[in-house]
Amino acid sequence: MKPYLTANELARLLIVDRATVTRWIKRGVISGVHRPSGTRNWRIPLSAFEGLVQHKDEGH
Repeated sequence: MKPYLTANELARLLIVDRATVTRWIKRGVISGVHRPSGTRNWRIPLSAFEGLVQHKDEGH
């Protein structure tokens, strides 16, 4: 398994729109994200996904 997710993959897992994921990235809600030069795709670390899920499970 790759060590990152794309915005589309994360959106599918969290059952939100891709635009929501992009907004979260730009607002700093999701940390550790980068965009390799020459691409338009975000690379979201799996640890960021795990943090979002844990945060959601805690009821925040």
